[in-house]
Amino acid sequence: MFPNVTPEQMAVIGQLTSSVDTMILGRNTYLEQEAAFSNEASDLASAMNNLNKILFSKNLNKVEWQNSRLATDDPTNEINKLKQQDGKNIHVSGGSSLAKSFLELGLIDEPSFVYTSCNIRSRKNDFFRFC
Repeated sequence: MFPNVTPEQMAVIGQLTSSVDTMILGRNTYLEQEAAFSNEASDLASAMNNLNKILFSKNLNKVEWQNSRLATDDPTNEINKLKQQDGKNIHVSGGSSLAKSFLELGLIDEPSFVYTSCNIRSRKNDFFRFC
């Protein structure tokens, strides 16, 4: 399913997924993960499909992946409302732009990173200087 992800990374992803009940996604990650998991039958796909998923996007106006919804408020209000609810951890899954925005807004309490093989273009380097 993910050719660049090692078995060790998959184990970390599995542990992470079991500790959360809500996932925050940006548009690109949402579309990639919906395509990868929505019709898949693996344990990881089942866990992903059952998570509550909240999409932050300026370009999409509907979501179809089960347990998904579009954010209806600005990120700070949306995340603060979620933090007030009972439940497990909230995970942000996305690219550097989403992570950088949430870090700048002070919305991430405990950052963790899973790195996979990828091409990093120069416009993304601002994220790494920020960290």
